[in-house]
Amino acid sequence: MTAHQHGIGHDDLNRLMSNPADLEFTIELVKVEEPNEYQKESWQMNELEQVDRVHELKELGNAEYKSSNHEAASKMYAEAIGILERLMIKEKPQSEEWNDLNKMKIPLLSNYSQCMMAKGDFYAVIEHCTSVLKIEPDNVKALFRRAKAHIGAWNPTEARADFERVVKLDHGLAASVKKEIDVLDQLIKSKDGTDKQLFKGMFSK
Repeated sequence: MTAHQHGIGHDDLNRLMSNPADLEFTIELVKVEEPNEYQKESWQMNELEQVDRVHELKELGNAEYKSSNHEAASKMYAEAIGILERLMIKEKPQSEEWNDLNKMKIPLLSNYSQCMMAKGDFYAVIEHCTSVLKIEPDNVKALFRRAKAHIGAWNPTEARADFERVVKLDHGLAASVKKEIDVLDQLIKSKDGTDKQLFKGMFSK
């Protein structure tokens, strides 16, 4: 006995099989793209095309950042980082190819963290600056930016440690670091005073 004779367990499909009918499709043309206008998805690209796309996204992100479009810029950088990380999965960790791709992430992570700083997302800044420092432990820009983010996230001990390391690596930034530490010290004094008033009020009740 065939499925046509016995049925397949669904009444609507059984009726369709018993009384087959021609199907009509309506196709709507939404957009026509010329071959040079079509943007491939990253998964459709070969490795060379993906690397080229990373460079393109970086330039697009830089242009958006210069126009103060931090949200758009961060998306460009994030996409580029994602492409590099997918390429790295295909390589042996610590191989020359893997290390080259890893180093390509540094300016993208740095630029992404700058976008997050502009948005006030201090924890994201700390996370991505830390990623840079895992690749380049002496990256002064990442240390300085992470220190400022630590202030924003109110991690004063970590902020001071990063600032001190910045000066050790680049004494030319001593004056800039001193200004930041002076601000940090003022914030600590202000917070200590606020906390003392808070505790005084709590225990006087």
